[in-house]
Amino acid sequence: MKTSALLIAITGLITTSFVASAMISTMGSPVVNPANGHTYYLLSPDSWSNSEAFAQTLGGDLVTINNSAENQWILNTFFPLVHVPGDPALWIGLYDPTMDSGGGTHASNFVWADGESATFRNWYLGQPDNGDGGEYWTAMRSPFDPIPGTWNDLPNSGGGAAGNVCGVVEVVPEPQAYACLWVGLGALIISRRKFFATK
Repeated sequence: MKTSALLIAITGLITTSFVASAMISTMGSPVVNPANGHTYYLLSPDSWSNSEAFAQTLGGDLVTINNSAENQWILNTFFPLVHVPGDPALWIGLYDPTMDSGGGTHASNFVWADGESATFRNWYLGQPDNGDGGEYWTAMRSPFDPIPGTWNDLPNSGGGAAGNVCGVVEVVPEPQAYACLWVGLGALIISRRKFFATK
């Protein structure tokens, strides 16, 4: 009996996840940031958690922003591609998985979805404030805001901005991929040298 209940629960979670991610899509082509070599995708509007789940199907997470240059690059690169009504925003990977139950201040509970320890923060004045309650997810404010590119804490749905928040996914190349590339290039160079040496 317990096995059946567990199987039903797992099936429900998989179905819910599949339905949620089926509603999200990438918008446009992937973009590579020349400063770090990472690949980024813009997602269609949805909740933070659905956007993060979809990001993982792409092999990444919602973006971790390490410094002001990357923040500016995200602002300049992705807002021009967002075509939603109203004042758009971009989900980034900063969130509070404890929902303020882990102690500390509201601001200190925010961490990056990919587990990175980046300390850069670019909160809008007075943010994060959990002003409407349940604001445990972070979005970048649009170029139309008084201080564009700053961050705001929002509910998972986006709150008043629901339907206008698109996720930005960051896919970091695996170190093994770089190692394979260098090994392959090295082998190619050696084989070419041997080929020309025998001519």
